[in-house]
Amino acid sequence: MLVSSSCSSTANDIPPGDLEAFVQHLDATVPGLLEDHEVPGATVSLVHDGVVAWSGAYGVRETVSGEPLRPDDVFQVASVSKSVAAYAVMGLVQEGRLDLDAPIARYLTRWRLPDSEHGADGVTARRLLSHTAGLSTDSYPGLPPGVPLPALEESLGGVPASSPFTRSRLPVRSIGTPAAATRCFNSRSRRSRGRPSPTLWPSRF
Repeated sequence: MLVSSSCSSTANDIPPGDLEAFVQHLDATVPGLLEDHEVPGATVSLVHDGVVAWSGAYGVRETVSGEPLRPDDVFQVASVSKSVAAYAVMGLVQEGRLDLDAPIARYLTRWRLPDSEHGADGVTARRLLSHTAGLSTDSYPGLPPGVPLPALEESLGGVPASSPFTRSRLPVRSIGTPAAATRCFNSRSRRSRGRPSPTLWPSRF
């Protein structure tokens, strides 16, 4: 969708189901997009009926060596997970299991909001999802491949590689808030369905 929306003038002319023509379109278009946006490399996958029909790679793995990117190279999902988390959260709201405007602390069982001079009642699901809850972290770089994932409580507390979450005044806009929301709702999802969120969330897609 990102590619087609960026270069729709010719993509719309490709007959539906013509994979070869669409790949040719990507080959002609993606390198220019990478250059325009100063992106060293990107991979593109086409998914049809839940199955990866094609994958391709453009650009380089890193700029010093110039080694070409491969279709099977793994990227950190990073902030893409925020939209996925928000989709799952709104499913809980639709089912009546979560109130967007209730204090989020009401739903937390495995972790509690950091101590703060500011009241916790203003930290709600709506504010967490809209960057205005005042809950943030300085950094969350993720983990390299092969490193065991920390428990949810450790991740929220700053172990092993991230900064612990803090609370500031409300309302406040903070770039780190949705990351907090993702993990807060992870805890909420486990409680609401009685099963781990890795099992709960994929069932919504």
